[in-house]
Amino acid sequence: TDLQAVATTGGYTSMPDPHMGISTTRITVLNDDMPGTLSFDLDEVCAVEGVAVTLGVVRTNGKCGKIQCRYSTVEGSAIAGKDFEAVDGWLEFEDGETHKTIEVPIIRDKSQYNDVDEMFKVKLSSGSAGVKFDRNIAGDASSVVCEVILPGRRKMSKLLSWFFRHFLNYDKHVAHRDHWIKRCTAAFYCNGSPEEQTQATSSDWFLHCASLTFKVFFCLIP
Repeated sequence: TDLQAVATTGGYTSMPDPHMGISTTRITVLNDDMPGTLSFDLDEVCAVEGVAVTLGVVRTNGKCGKIQCRYSTVEGSAIAGKDFEAVDGWLEFEDGETHKTIEVPIIRDKSQYNDVDEMFKVKLSSGSAGVKFDRNIAGDASSVVCEVILPGRRKMSKLLSWFFRHFLNYDKHVAHRDHWIKRCTAAFYCNGSPEEQTQATSSDWFLHCASLTFKVFFCLIP
């Protein structure tokens, strides 16, 4: 601070009011009263047959209030009921809670055709008001996903493994075959099933016999 003396005629000196130097600084306030951003702690995990896989879900950029989101499995080359058990539910975070886990049971595949890697996804969506999903993880603004890999018994090149997953997936062929058999069987029953057939009327039987040829024809189309 600079001080200057000023002489006066009375022999006195006067001192002007000192002026202070002005400095600035930046203060960052962390906004922790937000509901938070949800994501998986890993965007890809490997599972073991017969052992449930555990996926971690983290809450960042805020932890204020109780929030929830929906989680569900999405089939890929791995099929629900054949390779894993489908799960669908709601995940709840209490006020201040930042970590949760989801378990997905993995089915032990006894098939001799399980030679290539298979995968499915677990998806987080439908978050509470204000909840966001991490765009840096696979997904979009309204959801986030984690890929679960089921390693095959045989090591293959990436190209060959991709070909088998998309065109020679044994579990998918079995599922389509079972669906086709059920559809063909239903075509031969009046009204579509043994139970409904016992209650069929004469007009139902007439329509069934008249359309049976067309039903059989369309059954032959996979």
